[in-house]
Amino acid sequence: SYALLVPTIRQIRAYNQMACMSGMMIGMTIGMMAGFLAGYFVGATNGMFIGGIFGMLVGVVLGVWVGSCCGVMGFIEGIMAGFMGGWMGAMTAVMLINDNLKLASVIIFGICAVILASLNYMVYSETKETERQRKEDHFITIIIKHSFKIF
Repeated sequence: SYALLVPTIRQIRAYNQMACMSGMMIGMTIGMMAGFLAGYFVGATNGMFIGGIFGMLVGVVLGVWVGSCCGVMGFIEGIMAGFMGGWMGAMTAVMLINDNLKLASVIIFGICAVILASLNYMVYSETKETERQRKEDHFITIIIKHSFKIF
């Protein structure tokens, strides 16, 4: 799931300032997707408490970090969506353990991929006429990628 999140985060960080409404969508989408996917996959193997806590932490941290580029509304949306998404992902996984968990995982992953691709397109359409504001190397990308692998 981090293979979907990391390119989106990198693209958003490249264009540091966007409108307030875009910031809300960015904070909400990244917080919810990061929290839900992390909570879902960890909750499927470790139970609802561990999955919920892990998903909530990942969702809130990434939602706040990326959403705060566009003002306080993106920050608040990142907190709310990360909090809700982490627990929702863990709860969904636990409810599906005795039913088609593997099939649901594929469907959920596909839908989340479409959502994140749509967010990428939204950021592209908002920033296609502006110049890239941050020219950074892939250090942050590697840190995010390896922090997901640790857990």
